[in-house]
Amino acid sequence: MAMLKKTDKTVYIVVERDFELNIFAKALTFISNYIEVKTQMTNTKTIDVPQLVEQIPPVDRLDNVYIAPPNINRYGTILKVVSPFKSKVTYAVGNTKTIVNLAPQGYFEFSITENQVAVIESERPVLLTSVGTGSDTSGDPYMITISGVTQYLNKYTVITPSNFTSNYVALMIDESSLPHLTINERDLIEYARTFHGPVTVRKVRYIVLVVQLSGGAINVKTTNNAVFGLLVYGHRKNDGYGFAANVVLPDVCVP
Repeated sequence: MAMLKKTDKTVYIVVERDFELNIFAKALTFISNYIEVKTQMTNTKTIDVPQLVEQIPPVDRLDNVYIAPPNINRYGTILKVVSPFKSKVTYAVGNTKTIVNLAPQGYFEFSITENQVAVIESERPVLLTSVGTGSDTSGDPYMITISGVTQYLNKYTVITPSNFTSNYVALMIDESSLPHLTINERDLIEYARTFHGPVTVRKVRYIVLVVQLSGGAINVKTTNNAVFGLLVYGHRKNDGYGFAANVVLPDVCVP
């Protein structure tokens, strides 16, 4: 059981067992300077997370098709699938497909390396989170709530911190629209790609890209108005961050 306590600048999450991701019936946004987690197994620990923003979409607006890109320069990526309903979930990594049957409010986890992409499909809507694990040289773990394929947009504007050693954007786009993708009004060919890999999702071939960028404002769009997914993350010594460029409800996403 978890209890949420809020002060002017601090959100306290007090749990009686190891922390697990819970499904919330309504969207929640946590904006705080510190999170204090108390468990029976450990002493109280304060984790510095300046301006943390994490939004979980409502249960009735979750998706059932996801593409999960890798986190670069990490030990790996842990993906967690949480289902509010009884559902059969299929996830594919490379040529290997695995089927998991979930009970209501069930969940499972699996991992991918920095050279792999996962495709998750389910009979009923699920929530997907991605944890970029730590690294000896590039900072702490971070968690991202991944947007489903039906929640993709045709343009994004995000801000990345200028004081991080590395900033990355991960893009998931229909291969036919790749020539129409621009970053800060420049063609994609002008940027070095840290990762490039194809996946097929419901007979559509997608390209998954990870591009390293400098800190500051980033404007990403397609000139043909095709929708695509975008995640942002970065590293520095003893620190890391990550977020989806949007948490969008299916009935308001750009067609």
